[in-house]
Amino acid sequence: MQVKVTCMIPWRSELTGDHQIPDGMTIREFVEEKEIAWDQEALVTVNDRIVQESYVLKEGDHIYLLVPVVGG
Repeated sequence: MQVKVTCMIPWRSELTGDHQIPDGMTIREFVEEKEIAWDQEALVTVNDRIVQESYVLKEGDHIYLLVPVVGG
């Protein structure tokens, strides 16, 4: 199965592109496989929506890895 990734994390830009993944993989499994700390190193969206870590990826999903913004 194939998903598309747009990575806006400057030090991980090599992740941008198409990725082959196994059926049934969750977004958290995908992120951790890429050695990104869930909810710490990236804000993760799928198809322009923030999803739960248990979201099961589907053929053609578009994953965005964004730099989390904190402050106040």
